[in-house]
Amino acid sequence: MIIRTSATTKRWIDIVLLSIAGAAGATFLLHSFPAHPELSHLSKWAFPPGAILLTILLSTSNKGRLSAWSGFRHFPSHPPTWLAALLGFALLSTYITLIPPEAAPVSCKGIDFPLLREMASQGKFGILLALTAGAFTTLIGRKASIYWATRTTHRAQSEPQVLNTGNPPRDTTDRTTTQALPPNAIAFDYNDLLPWIENDQPISHPRLDAFGHARIAKRITERLFSPSAKRPTLALIGTLGSGKTSVFNLVTHELHALRLLDTKISVARLSLWPFDTVEAAIRAILEKINKTLSQHINTTPMSGLSDEYINAIEAAGGSWGRLLKGTRDPSAILEDYNQAASAINLTIVVWIEDLERFAGTSTLNDETETDRLKPIRSLLHLLSEFQSLQIVLASSSLNTRFDIEKIARYVEAIPSIPPSKTANILNRFRQKCQSSAQNIIDPARPEARAHLNLPDSESERDLRFSLFSTDNLMFALATLCNNPRRLKFTLRSCHDIWERLRGEIDFDDVLAISAIRTAEPKIFSLINDHIDELRSQRQRDSNNKSLFAQKLEKILEERELHKRSSIITILNFTFPNWSSNNNFIDSSDKPQGLSRRDHRDYWNRYLSLAPLSADEQDQPILRAIKAWDNHTSDDLISILTHTNSRHTVEEFISCLISPNQLTRLLSEVIRLESKLPATTWTASQPESMVSVWRAMHKQAPPGDELTATIRQLVIQIAPSNLPLTHALIHFFAQHDSGVPSLLSDTAISEINQQFHSILSTKFPPTNAQALTQAINGGNEHTLFLCSWGLDRVRSGQLQGTPFDGWHTFSNTILTATETEPEILIPQILPFITTHSREMVREANTPRWRGVIRFNQEAAESLFDIKRLYKIITQHQSSIRADHESRPALEIVLEAAHLHIGPK
Repeated sequence: MIIRTSATTKRWIDIVLLSIAGAAGATFLLHSFPAHPELSHLSKWAFPPGAILLTILLSTSNKGRLSAWSGFRHFPSHPPTWLAALLGFALLSTYITLIPPEAAPVSCKGIDFPLLREMASQGKFGILLALTAGAFTTLIGRKASIYWATRTTHRAQSEPQVLNTGNPPRDTTDRTTTQALPPNAIAFDYNDLLPWIENDQPISHPRLDAFGHARIAKRITERLFSPSAKRPTLALIGTLGSGKTSVFNLVTHELHALRLLDTKISVARLSLWPFDTVEAAIRAILEKINKTLSQHINTTPMSGLSDEYINAIEAAGGSWGRLLKGTRDPSAILEDYNQAASAINLTIVVWIEDLERFAGTSTLNDETETDRLKPIRSLLHLLSEFQSLQIVLASSSLNTRFDIEKIARYVEAIPSIPPSKTANILNRFRQKCQSSAQNIIDPARPEARAHLNLPDSESERDLRFSLFSTDNLMFALATLCNNPRRLKFTLRSCHDIWERLRGEIDFDDVLAISAIRTAEPKIFSLINDHIDELRSQRQRDSNNKSLFAQKLEKILEERELHKRSSIITILNFTFPNWSSNNNFIDSSDKPQGLSRRDHRDYWNRYLSLAPLSADEQDQPILRAIKAWDNHTSDDLISILTHTNSRHTVEEFISCLISPNQLTRLLSEVIRLESKLPATTWTASQPESMVSVWRAMHKQAPPGDELTATIRQLVIQIAPSNLPLTHALIHFFAQHDSGVPSLLSDTAISEINQQFHSILSTKFPPTNAQALTQAINGGNEHTLFLCSWGLDRVRSGQLQGTPFDGWHTFSNTILTATETEPEILIPQILPFITTHSREMVREANTPRWRGVIRFNQEAAESLFDIKRLYKIITQHQSSIRADHESRPALEIVLEAAHLHIGPK
């Protein structure tokens, strides 16, 4: 109060002295220089309208910028500069009218002195003074009514008591514009969480506070009323996105609720981010203070203080230099702001943000940069010394070159969101997104989904215990999403992608990679650059780190240990093959995961968000699988046998269909394929059967059940479709050194014996036509592979006869050849020819050449050789062998002609 009275008294003294100086100067000018004669005529009508206009302005200009500019807002405590001119004019007029004419106070012939005296004698000056007095009375009356209303609201409470009682005045804010959030509302109610995700605006009301920012704002507000002569500097520290802007909004809300904002306290908020130089930053701070003051008083006389301050701190030569340049001390310049604010009983809170973006967060060892910032540190220190100016510094770290910890008396740190709370929010969001997707089928295995499941117990202790277990994915996500902005952007990114690709991509992978994308954009960019390496299925060498791993290691060196392990955990979950030491999960457990590219490129799907065509969509396939599993539709069989989506189906059925049901699927696929010729295959075997076979290798059905199914299928299809039977035996009842067998050796032997028995019993010579039909479009090796078996062909064990009862079957082959030589002769050629490679020289250049020879021994052992020669020579004109079989046919024809002789 003493400081305010002193400042007000000083202001009135300045105004009076300025008015006297102005009147004296005007007297000198009027005495020295004649004015225009029209001045006397102008004065006759200018005074009354001017007085009326002045009265109107006085009665209406007590609000907003106009009242501050005119000086009426705080007229008693900080009279405007123009009052000095008015007082000077009054002094000059009094002087002119009261001095006798013969004294000739002025020599200005343009002023009619008799007229002035006549106006004074008639009371016209009294009318002007009465109008002015009425205007001042109106102004003072309106100010008094506002003051009395404020006193009524806050009676019996001083300003500090209002803050400390815990019972703030009634809040008149319109409650229809915001909806109250109970504690942890966004963690337990998706309807509250979704609007929060979609809104970028910082909160501005305590009812919307979900992370405890209101408590921090309350403490800061209380400290804005320090009773000490020097206002304590405050520091608000929080990472980018932690809610510093929300705290600012909540502080202004508290001040507004207490009816103190812009009455007792004004906040000058400024970000240093846009400024490149120290001079620009200093000028911006001072001009912001000046602009804030201009909302209360006319600051036109103070508009040059920022330039004066810059000149003062740049003045060389110490005090002598400043004296020669005519500049004041920097502290004296800033005192003008303090005096003006003190006179009107106003505290200006200078809220400065983004210090770290202006100065950087490097250590203080950079002496050059530290010296560069000395003027700003000095300015902040000087401002903090004044009673009516208070500094609040908002930064992401104390470790800046501004020495915040030395300037600030109080430090408010915005804490990270507790992992348990973040986990609850993530869990609620995940559950709602997945449950709201009606008719959406998730192909991932339950064990893959378990990594993000929280315990069923609602105990906080159980939740914390589960979160802090080793390699907990939910804890890893909570660690990265540890402030409101990161959490919000992660959820928003995941929500937007899920809305576009609902059911067409793995949700958990999208959530995990969204956290990386938001919290660690550098790592996300690295992932995108090396995405093919991360998705590779090749075996990793534990001794040699990949290029991605080397670059990642350099980035992680700058991260805290807990954040480093969290990033590794998320990578292990999202890209299981990126490291040789990763036993976290198998990529096949998530068929729609971002690590998959064999059947769909889900990473590209995630980045592009392009609309999917019908052939690219997964849900129709997944619905067909579920419908088949429930015995309600056979569309799955058609998809497997007639579309190009077999590989995708293969990945999905291995996760959605139980091993027992895979044998049923195999039976239905084989039965449908048995009705189709082998010419419809895109390869040497039906792709639909191969897809089921691959799925069985991912989750093998019971061996006895599969053996029984294979035996039954062989019995059913062998008499009518030998290529399909061979393909079935090839994949399920043959040995392969690179792939483990699904059946036991005993079962394999029994199935092959059964098949050979069918060949000798179901195809007698009397039913040779059935053999021709059973070939069913197979290639020229069909009978050869069916007879010898792939195992013996690979091992070269082709001595003797293929199986017991062979001669009966060979007789059937020859009989069928006599009626259908075009089909059967190419089938006989592999039995009686050999293929080898020999080194030959052509133009003195060695090269390998395929050599085909007639196997006389095999022909005599396997067939009736005379009958065979006869059939071949008789039907040679009707044989239309392809380019691969033609060389072997010519060799056999040559041997037949040599034996029989030319026809």
